[in-house]
Order: sequence, then structure tokens, then C-alpha cells
Amino acid sequence: MEKEFINYCNHLLGESLLRTKEDFIALSSAKLLQLAHALPDELLPFLMGVFKESKGGDKLFVKLMGSHDAENRFLVDSFFERYMNLVLEDELLEYNPLVIYLDSQLFTDLALVQTRESFFKRQTISCINEFLQLHFNLEEDFLPGEEQKAWNFFFSQLLSL
Repeated sequence: MEKEFINYCNHLLGESLLRTKEDFIALSSAKLLQLAHALPDELLPFLMGVFKESKGGDKLFVKLMGSHDAENRFLVDSFFERYMNLVLEDELLEYNPLVIYLDSQLFTDLALVQTRESFFKRQTISCINEFLQLHFNLEEDFLPGEEQKAWNFFFSQLLSL
């Protein structure tokens, strides 16, 4: 199967650059991203498997994630969005970072919670409202631009615990 996959990748690239899975390392970031973009969704997990099994596979992930020019930004975003949609369950794709990273067990440590202020205010207002509703029965949603007001509400609720 590996040989067929490599042949298919060469076909997509339009040239015979690959003979073994280790040859993926020699591809430029742009070529690697073009290949990942051209692959059908069903083959993306196989591509990741080749990366994991090859020597220097970690370098391939770096090429996909950060070793690229600004003009390749679309290809990077497209690849990771496609891959995430394949491997993650739907409920994990739409999670609220505040619910995950600001667990209610932390609420008694005000100093620690205070260090999370900028993280809190960087979230979308819908995430903030959902989080406040979950923990404090928020009666009226905050509007976009009211992140500071939402933070003040949150922290005042913690002070009253």
C-alpha cells in the first residue's frame, strides 16, 4: 500500500520526487502543502501515518504548521481544517475554551484566576456568555465589545463565593 500511495503522490505532484516515505522530508513546505491540498480527504490520515513512521517525520509536521510563506497560509488552514474534520468528533470541534481551561475547581484560587483575564477577554462573546450562564446563571447576555464588563461580572461573582 505504501508504494501505491507514494506513486499516487508523485502523480499529484506531477513529477517523481518520492521513492520512499523518507523522501517526503526533501519536499519544500510549498510542495508538501500542495500535495496535502491535492490529496482526497480519505488519504489524509494515511499521509499522517507516513509522517509518523518516517525518520524526521516531526520535521514534516513543522513544515505543515509553520515553515511556510504567507502565500501558503490558505493551504495550511485548509489542510488542518480538513484533517480536524476527519479525526475529531463534532462536539470537540465546537468546544468552549473557557469551559475547558477555566474549570470551576480553580474559582477559589483568585490569584490564579486573575492570571487568566486576558485569555478570558480574548474569547468570543458567545463563549463568554455560555461560560457565565453555565456557572452563574447569567440573566442577560453581554454584547460584543463588553468583554471587560463580562470579566468584571465574572470576578465579582467569584468574590461572592
